[in-house]
Amino acid sequence: MFKLTKAKIFFWLGAIFLGGIFLSQFFNFNLILKLVIINCALILIFIWHKYRICLFIGLGILVFLFGMFRYEIALPKVDNTWVQYYNEKEEIKVIGNVVSEPDIRIENTRLTLGNLKLGDNENKLKGKILVTVPKYPEFNYGDSVVMQAKLKDPGEFNEFNYRDFLAKSGIYSVSYNPKIELVSSGHGNLLFNYILKIKSKFRSSLTKILSEPQASLMDGLLLGNKSGLSKELMDKFNFVGVSHIIVVSGYHVTIICSILLAFGMYFLSRKQSFVLAVTGLLFFIIITGVQSSAIRASIMGGLVLVALNSGRMSNIRNVLLFSALTIVFINPLLLSFDVGFQLSFLATIGIVYFTPIILKYLKFLPNIFKLQEILGMTLAAQLLVLPIIFNNFQRLSVISPLVNILILPFVPLTMLFGFMGGIFGLFVLPIGRLFGLLAWLLVSYMIWLVEFFVKFDFASIEVDKLWFGWTILYYVIIIVSWRFFRKKIKT
Repeated sequence: MFKLTKAKIFFWLGAIFLGGIFLSQFFNFNLILKLVIINCALILIFIWHKYRICLFIGLGILVFLFGMFRYEIALPKVDNTWVQYYNEKEEIKVIGNVVSEPDIRIENTRLTLGNLKLGDNENKLKGKILVTVPKYPEFNYGDSVVMQAKLKDPGEFNEFNYRDFLAKSGIYSVSYNPKIELVSSGHGNLLFNYILKIKSKFRSSLTKILSEPQASLMDGLLLGNKSGLSKELMDKFNFVGVSHIIVVSGYHVTIICSILLAFGMYFLSRKQSFVLAVTGLLFFIIITGVQSSAIRASIMGGLVLVALNSGRMSNIRNVLLFSALTIVFINPLLLSFDVGFQLSFLATIGIVYFTPIILKYLKFLPNIFKLQEILGMTLAAQLLVLPIIFNNFQRLSVISPLVNILILPFVPLTMLFGFMGGIFGLFVLPIGRLFGLLAWLLVSYMIWLVEFFVKFDFASIEVDKLWFGWTILYYVIIIVSWRFFRKKIKT
């Protein structure tokens, strides 16, 4: 007899929905075929519903089609009402607003323009444009600008699909060094503008208590901002496999929650410590400038916190799936085109399900500074993300586990000292500089460690992009292996 609990039904239907979204990028059904499939599903549901397997299959078919439909409506329509319609054509005049925080790089600034209007007729255009301009004159969030430019398709380069990467953010056109002028200011959301001012003051405080490149690296650790780091240093972090510490991810959320929960459980009640951790997550979202990556990471971390507080961590897979469903339903393009989301989600699954298995075989190691746990989590995370790394970066850091062991134990303290230094630097600069000195020592240690290991040629090797079939086979083997090993341990 076919039996499924409510938790299992939610899990499988959620997984089928994600499958419908993911597979939509490879194929689609025409309208007639969709109607035939829907009718077959309805027959299974309403006529054969007394057979649970038929009812479940019918629901699964409808959910799969709904996933495909959600993906389809998220795609832009290429007509003269969408900005990408004018890509690779003659120069046009566009009026728009700076709709996000300007991305200030070492050599230039990138502006995201939205609320677009075409020419003097001011016909509204859907979509956004990513504009690269000189650092001066400066533009700010909420500025209205007029631009005379030839729009380009983002395209692909070095086997990297820049078009898909930007599409997940609603950006379908790019322009490099156009003629651009400020029209007026103050057109942005007042609350978001205030949040950006808080972030700007905090970053300014970091530059007062830390020198470079330590200040830029701390900016990355706390706020996920990599733009201040030189390309040379960023390449070194990528080479040794620790660049994940300077992007906003679930790892940052884990550290923040751990610190706040530990503090709360020591001084407060369980319920109060939970409230403190959630408040900390909200503040983290604000201080990072309400980045989409910070919001996604906080959704996942927040749901895990809720599960922990309610005592339902035994069903962690549904918590993780629900977080993914929430994020992907809002923006279906993330599942296929956001490598950061893929890495963060798969790494979390690896840590949850494979760390206990790997720890069983690491008992021979000393557990000084939580060595076993750090190595176990690092290996578990890498196990799940290997195909994603191969296909997107064509490079594998051989010494990544070793470097992570030497760096990760100090990341929480580094973030804590950096955050305290930044906050006190706003009000009492001497105390801020005292915390900044402690943070500087730890950040300098990280930089020295990366520069030491990057000298070894064998530290990182180039790999070929995997055939899609091999990726599927890899994850099938992973699932089968997990089912085999979980019987030997109590997870």
